[in-house]
Amino acid sequence: MFRRLLPIAAAALVAGSSLLSFGPAHAQSAPADTLAAVALTNADVPGFVQLPDNTPAAGLPGVSAMFVRSFVSANAGGGALIDGLIETEQPLPPGVVVTLFGGSTFVQALAGGGVPVQNFQVLTPLGLGDADQQVAFDLPDQKDDLTVHFVADIFVRGRVIALVMDGGLQQPDQSQLAAIAQAQDAKLNAAGLR
Repeated sequence: MFRRLLPIAAAALVAGSSLLSFGPAHAQSAPADTLAAVALTNADVPGFVQLPDNTPAAGLPGVSAMFVRSFVSANAGGGALIDGLIETEQPLPPGVVVTLFGGSTFVQALAGGGVPVQNFQVLTPLGLGDADQQVAFDLPDQKDDLTVHFVADIFVRGRVIALVMDGGLQQPDQSQLAAIAQAQDAKLNAAGLR
């Protein structure tokens, strides 16, 4: 559900951050294959199986590259994991994460606007990147009369925005998401993507 909506997330973050001051521009940008190289892999997410990668067109103003890698649970639990990376042309102010992701409006936009967000909670940030925000929420699947539960962390590291989201019919394990999001942050840091 969220995989195809990464461009909306990018637009919301970049547009929202224009209300805040930008830092100096960087001349070099990371192509999508560079983001792919630092995205999570099967080794980073035990118990999940990687699906084909998705590289949305980065035709949004202020966005140089986007990359999405998705995983599904290897067991019958039906869980899924989304790792979305967005590189902006300029560093985003750390406050943009809390401003835009600290409320249910952003999640509502990601869900396409027509699905009501339920049980939205702002959780304790994990301390990732330059700033991060962790949230939990539920989205009803009205077609199948099911509720999908999510926990997500979004963080900014220089010009890179990372969104790591775990969801399924069972409540996701917050400590599992924390470990996975920390692995993504460590990969971005080790690659020097700032």
